[in-house]
Amino acid sequence: EQKEKIWLEIVKNKIENQRQLLKYLEKSEISIERLETYKNNLKLEATMIEQQEAIAARIYFQELFGSTFKRFDDDGINSALNYGYMVLRALISSKIVAKGFHPSLGIHHRSQFNGYNLSDDIIEIFRPMVDYAVYYMKPEIIDLNKEIRQRLLEVIKQDIYWKNKRYEISQVL
Repeated sequence: EQKEKIWLEIVKNKIENQRQLLKYLEKSEISIERLETYKNNLKLEATMIEQQEAIAARIYFQELFGSTFKRFDDDGINSALNYGYMVLRALISSKIVAKGFHPSLGIHHRSQFNGYNLSDDIIEIFRPMVDYAVYYMKPEIIDLNKEIRQRLLEVIKQDIYWKNKRYEISQVL
């Protein structure tokens, strides 16, 4: 039960961060309001969480990358997103291990074949940082070349605000 409560908070924060990014980029007010609605609809029921998160994600990604964008298509934007998420996952995993935890013991993610379940739980809140970087590279992304990969590595140096103070992401984890 405690894990589900934590997962609920993670998903709420993820959707809120997605909403804030759309707001910052001055995207459609309708989409921003819809994300707020889906965040507020979240209840402590696993199926409800999954459903609301999936709908919010579809709205978010189509608002960010265009109405024809589909997550997990085989294209440059998805390759860049996946690479950026992998960079974040590696940083999060190293911090988890450094604090004496095991990254395979997750809160929500539970695959016995995934050695990074906890990392995959924690990354959810930080995904919009990668999305932001990819959004500004979008016209340039045809394939995931060396320059794009190097620019995505800079995601882990982005400043974030937590408890009214500015930090690099590596300091917060």
